Amino acid sequence: MNKPIRVIFALTLFLLLMVSCAPKQEFLEQPAPDSFAGNLFEYEPEVTDFDESEELNWKLLGQYGDVDIYKVRGLGVLLGEPSLFTKDEQSTIEGKIAQYKKIIQANKDINFHAFYLEMIENSPYHPVNEEFKHADAGRSYEFFAANKPKRLKLDALRLTSFEDHLKYYYRTDHHWNVYGILQGYEQIYQLLADSYPDISPMITTGEVYTFPDIDYLGRWAKLLNYNAKTEPFSVYLANLPPYRIYDREGNEIDYNNKDEYLAGQYSTEKFADHYVDYYGADVDFLEYVSENGSDRNLLIIGDSFTNAIEPLLASHYHHTYCVDIRKYPDYKWSFSDFVSQYDVDDVLILGGASVVLYQWRWSIQP
Repeated sequence: MNKPIRVIFALTLFLLLMVSCAPKQEFLEQPAPDSFAGNLFEYEPEVTDFDESEELNWKLLGQYGDVDIYKVRGLGVLLGEPSLFTKDEQSTIEGKIAQYKKIIQANKDINFHAFYLEMIENSPYHPVNEEFKHADAGRSYEFFAANKPKRLKLDALRLTSFEDHLKYYYRTDHHWNVYGILQGYEQIYQLLADSYPDISPMITTGEVYTFPDIDYLGRWAKLLNYNAKTEPFSVYLANLPPYRIYDREGNEIDYNNKDEYLAGQYSTEKFADHYVDYYGADVDFLEYVSENGSDRNLLIIGDSFTNAIEPLLASHYHHTYCVDIRKYPDYKWSFSDFVSQYDVDDVLILGGASVVLYQWRWSIQP
């Protein structure tokens, strides 16, 4: 072997040895603990950058489709334009009320409940309401509540100020945050307990955990590719009875990525959809089977908001069926067909105006 070749060979061998001997980065999975000793309801949302005495300073940021998107300066809050309440919206709500009445009258042995999430777009506290002649400003819910069927038990997570929006919803996403989820669970538990006196005690032990390296930018920021102020991504970790999840074909599935997140396996990419990735994507049907001694069954009808709260509610029932009508072919889903196949004691319609109030093509069909 001549000298140049020996030199090249020696350098190559040296590099190989350096690579093989270098310390490797190891990813150590940290399994989630089996139980949590804290109290979920000891955690309070902290809003330190809002002064209710100061007028909110907003600007039009952009448009997605035909929806204007606004930014509230100084708070990093992105909002869709206010919803409207006109004769058309009232007629749509009247159609939904008539639909509820028909279904409820045909199912006298089933308890019906609705829980309304008042988004900032439907509330009196949207900072741009004055720019819209027919801004909803809470009127759609008030009309619905005054005219609903008597047998439909109703409650709502209503906003009493703009600060409530900061407490219960993300600043750059339309979904409720962990504190909104827990407040909703507390109210829904009481709503269901009115029909279910023997319901098991409310889940209170657990903790609120914030992922230290997630800088969350939600849907509104992603739609506009806008570099808004990031916010924390926090979740509840609760002591739940054992449960399994099944799809529409009866296959047991791993529905969400909670275990992966708690083991440190998640994206830190900008605009990663952590709400969907952690709690689970929208699907047509899920069935929770909980080992809790209950012989009662719950049907939840909703959208992406229900994904985050389903395990808490399912912990009080033997079977909990979760339906997202948007995900059925041609939006065809019949209440009577469903209850002819599944035994249902209680029904919960859960969501914002599009789910609870409005009669749209993906509404509940008798």
